[in-house]
Amino acid sequence: MDSNFVALLVGRVLQIVLSLVSVRVYTNVLSTSEVGNLYLVGSIVGLLGLVAVNPVGMYINRRLHKWSDDKTIMNYFFVYNLYLVLLALFSVLLVYVLTMYFGIGSGIDTKLLALFIMLNLYFNTWNPTLIGSFNMLGFRKSFVAFSLITQALGLALSVVIVKSVSQSAVFWLSGQLIAQTMVTLVAFAYFKKVTLSVFDAGTIKTIITKDNLGYLLTFALPLGLTTFFLWMQNQSYRLIVEKYVGLEFLGMLGVGMAIASSIAAAVESLAQQIFSPTYYSQINNADPEKRARAWDKMAQLTIPVYVSVAILVSCLAPFLVKALVSSKFSTVFVFVIYGAWIELFRMTTNTISSVAHSEMQTKYLIKAYLVGGLSATVGVYLCSVQKVPQIIPLVLLLSGFLTMAMLYLSMKKLSNICIGFNRIFKSMALSSVFAIGVLFHPRSSSLPFSICMLLGFGVYFLLIQYYLYLETTRQTE
Repeated sequence: MDSNFVALLVGRVLQIVLSLVSVRVYTNVLSTSEVGNLYLVGSIVGLLGLVAVNPVGMYINRRLHKWSDDKTIMNYFFVYNLYLVLLALFSVLLVYVLTMYFGIGSGIDTKLLALFIMLNLYFNTWNPTLIGSFNMLGFRKSFVAFSLITQALGLALSVVIVKSVSQSAVFWLSGQLIAQTMVTLVAFAYFKKVTLSVFDAGTIKTIITKDNLGYLLTFALPLGLTTFFLWMQNQSYRLIVEKYVGLEFLGMLGVGMAIASSIAAAVESLAQQIFSPTYYSQINNADPEKRARAWDKMAQLTIPVYVSVAILVSCLAPFLVKALVSSKFSTVFVFVIYGAWIELFRMTTNTISSVAHSEMQTKYLIKAYLVGGLSATVGVYLCSVQKVPQIIPLVLLLSGFLTMAMLYLSMKKLSNICIGFNRIFKSMALSSVFAIGVLFHPRSSSLPFSICMLLGFGVYFLLIQYYLYLETTRQTE
């Protein structure tokens, strides 16, 4: 087995462990209200991250291989850095508008919140951009090392700061920010060395041209609008719940969703790290059929995994809650189940949306995400003001399914893709074994038993994914 693949797999497993340990720690050291603030801050950062950063990041991924071949990455990164500085400064204004005119984040000092979000937006963008570029360009061991150091150092610093300064959400997140800053500086120096890219100030004028900006805006503006609706669908509920229901319920709902999203995001990230470099390399050609077949292979390798994860998390939700969070959140397993299927629709939608990125036709994403975002926001608002917040997860679930279905129909018109439903059904059949865990739910109050159940079914999950991977790879070669 390739050593880079092994390093990536081992590194991702360790990242999953650190991510889940982090959930366990902050649910213990922070109050329910502060956990609510944790997710509230994440939603504000996510607004700018998804709308203004993600589209440009997608463009960078699409062009990174070419820039690497031309040894011009540093020149483009310099321009990107200017953009991030301006965006970070703009975030201060956004925080003041949200707090002063909409009453969002009233439980956090406004100046502290503005400073944190400004720094977080800058360094929390550069850190994954640089580290992710290692993976995209084939330096997978470097990618794994910097990713693990960032996560482990962030967890350690967060614990130290919260214990020694204040048990609040902003100080917990400050530990993550300091770690990201330190690792980013080191990663930048190393990235410059291994890519052999040299900054040339004289070429900046050739980059910031009307044609280049027009090309970027054509790609990024529709994507930015799309990701705004994506933010509405997946994160805006936090602001609405905080304002109309309260931080206590947001904390409970957020923890349940976080358990499901942490596991899903870890699996999705691993899948993207393994398959995205090859996919982006294969779509860098003029043949639409080859691009479609590249997507087919990626989808048939990833979507069945996402289905299996959703079934696993749903069936083992009480055991996950017992093992991963403080006892004060013991009732959130219902939110975990909802979260598992919300995450399935989100991950599948992300995979389907990559068709538009491949074809450089991101405007075709807008309609589906618009419907999903509006249905989620309006539905959550109505549930909140009508004092039936327990229905909110169902609203998010239905909006996610609606977005996925509409986008798939739209992408079928754009490219001759094949999603591979036979492999999805096979994954569901193999994953039905997880339903045995439901029979043991009454014993989920025991921590040792919960851990044994998770380990046992976790091993089975890995075995069936390995089997599906081998089978799919043989049939698509």
